[in-house]
Amino acid sequence: MKMCEQIREEGIMMEKVILEEISLSSTELGTRVDYKYKSPEILQKYIKGDPLFVEFPCDMKSVPLSILSIPFVGIMATVTMLLNVEIHVPALEKSFMDSIAKLSKVYAKMYPDSGLKIDVFADNVAKTKICSSGGTSNALFFTGGVDATSALIGLLEKRPTLVNIWGGDLRLTDEASHRELEQYLDTITEYLDLDYCFIKTNAREMFCENELEKLTISHVGRALNHGWWATIAHTLSMTAAATPWLLKENISNVYFGSSYQEGKATYDANNIELLQAMSSEHYEILCADRNLERNDKVTKIVRWKQETKAPIQLKVCWRRVAGKNCSSCEKCYRTILNILSNHGDPNEFGFEVDANVLLGIKKYLETHRVGTAFWKPIQDAFLADKEYWRTKSEISWILDVKFNSMKTLLPRVQRKLLQWFKRR
Repeated sequence: MKMCEQIREEGIMMEKVILEEISLSSTELGTRVDYKYKSPEILQKYIKGDPLFVEFPCDMKSVPLSILSIPFVGIMATVTMLLNVEIHVPALEKSFMDSIAKLSKVYAKMYPDSGLKIDVFADNVAKTKICSSGGTSNALFFTGGVDATSALIGLLEKRPTLVNIWGGDLRLTDEASHRELEQYLDTITEYLDLDYCFIKTNAREMFCENELEKLTISHVGRALNHGWWATIAHTLSMTAAATPWLLKENISNVYFGSSYQEGKATYDANNIELLQAMSSEHYEILCADRNLERNDKVTKIVRWKQETKAPIQLKVCWRRVAGKNCSSCEKCYRTILNILSNHGDPNEFGFEVDANVLLGIKKYLETHRVGTAFWKPIQDAFLADKEYWRTKSEISWILDVKFNSMKTLLPRVQRKLLQWFKRR
């Protein structure tokens, strides 16, 4: 497939990334789709040089190029919108093309001072269907984390296929963690009589994420920044990568677990308005548990495990080793306390917790500044049953801890002073 020579020009000449060729090859997983493209110098700074690919768990050779182009457009848009670069493709499926303007409006609303805008041009906009009838099945993007697990419990009657993007949360080279996740998915889907699949892509790793972190901050500011992947990319990138498979499998409802309770004054790239903007005539993208806070979700998970004895293991860690939670990072700490506040045993949910770990959490909160939006609801959950927790000396301190006290500022002040003396 070669790009037409005639490229649409409107007004001022813009930098462009141009899709030149899509090639397909058979793999052990199914079908690998490679995207050959030309990119302007301004974009090359943020690309490691690896070609973009998406690998699907089925034969994709009959899928129209207008649909196979969707991953390229969605993945590239997560960076081009930060650089004011256009995307040009020979063909694009109409419903996805229609969603581009909606997505631009949502990003502009999320980050009103950012100037974010997605510009996509296609030589041919095609209304294409793979399946002749409407979809009848459901899919859930599933990482094994709190949001995804809580969503799964609420969707069991819909019997969703669990979809994991290999290369999203887990690095492509982290084979040990991938094997561990695959074993877990084997276990949980066998227990629940569900199906799962992996869609493999370098949609995250092909980019220089550290550089994109700086670029993201320059657009949205530090207060709204959770990193390029979380702030801008992950929902759009993962949905676009999976769309050819979703259409081929005739999926009618695609679910994400919510990141935040609806109405909260915070955003990241997983929110209800973005999901609605990406919905199309082929499928609806839905946000599960949008009315629940994180502790509410953990309550649901703990109670369900206690009732069913389901082999639930939570995958939350930012520093996983061979797929296992480290039980010593901020996110592990929060989840451990979420489970404890619900009278659950964190050791039954994929953590290794003893009195020393609890002491480590106490010391962490005494010496680190934390997001009170995350930590105050945890403390409130313990306070709701404070008579009980007062009797548990290893954790009773959580009832009285002062988040972000003056003591937590000392390490930062010491670092600043050390830097100052080194410069003198």
